[in-house]
Amino acid sequence: MFQIFDRMKLATRLFTVFSAILFIFVMVVGVALFNTRQLGEAERWNTHTHKVMNLAQDQLASMINMETGARGFMLAGQDAFLEPYVAGRAEFRKSWSALKELTADNPAQQQRLEQMQQRHEEFTAVSESLILARRSVQFGNGSMEPFINDFAQGRDKAAMDAFRALNSAFYQAELALLAVRSQAAETSRTSTYATLLGGLVLSVLLAAGLGLLLTRSVLRQLGGEP
Repeated sequence: MFQIFDRMKLATRLFTVFSAILFIFVMVVGVALFNTRQLGEAERWNTHTHKVMNLAQDQLASMINMETGARGFMLAGQDAFLEPYVAGRAEFRKSWSALKELTADNPAQQQRLEQMQQRHEEFTAVSESLILARRSVQFGNGSMEPFINDFAQGRDKAAMDAFRALNSAFYQAELALLAVRSQAAETSRTSTYATLLGGLVLSVLLAAGLGLLLTRSVLRQLGGEP
């Protein structure tokens, strides 16, 4: 190898040395850029997952507000208690639509959303029925006993409990995705760090080795220090 290197022209030897160093540099930069892109994609998905999880919590909160408002009205018979119910219903539609769009690439989550929508509609139907019955009592068009018997069946609670279970499953699925995506981001960070550090060490060693080889080759050709 030394003899082959010595037979090269000086310009060729210089070009070979600098080309080898440049090649290593380009490779390191290329891998680092790829890893950085992968890291950016992983972070983007992490942000996406956090947004979905927050909206899932908002959706549960809206259902709790509906339950609180409906039961407050059933107890007191005053329209002011229905404000959380009305607001919660509007917020549910808003968060559900956003979740439907954000999880369009996830069939399992889409199915859970459809099931949650069904439980929401069940809860709303039962609540509207009970609210109407309570208004009838309030205006003297009915008695409390049938209303209480209807309320005691717990149909609204059954729908709410089913919704809670689905919402929890939806949230846990996103939590599992977050763990996977966070691990992917950490892997990209580690790989980028290792690539940069390894590339730096390799470049220094290569530069030193080739520089020494070039120096000795030139000195042998000259027969010693000029």
